[in-house]
Amino acid sequence: MPDGIVANKRSLARRGGFAALALAGAVALCGGAILALTDGAFFGVIGFMAVAFGVPLLPIVGIPARSGAARWAIAIVGSAGMWWWVGQLSAARVRKMVIAGWSDWAKEVGLYVGAVFVGVVGAILIAAKAMGAL
Repeated sequence: MPDGIVANKRSLARRGGFAALALAGAVALCGGAILALTDGAFFGVIGFMAVAFGVPLLPIVGIPARSGAARWAIAIVGSAGMWWWVGQLSAARVRKMVIAGWSDWAKEVGLYVGAVFVGVVGAILIAAKAMGAL
């Protein structure tokens, strides 16, 4: 059956990682657009937080303290892998349910997204403290 339980579970297994990757990419692109189109400290912080949320390995590789193409590449590729894994992990956990759908996946991935957000904010606060901004 095209829209049955088995088809939904199969869809989750195939597309869960890519859905999480697409969501993170959209957030990062919105943050980049905010940075490119606005000026000022407030929007700079909002834009950088959105980019850092979409690419959470930025603070780990040292951005914004240091920059460079290699650091950006490592952060983007590593973050893409991490988001794909988060989406697949969420899909695997949801597939254990008797009836699973994308709304269940969204609830499950929301827990991981919250944890990543806390980690990004913590890393940025630590970096700001180390740079003397706080």
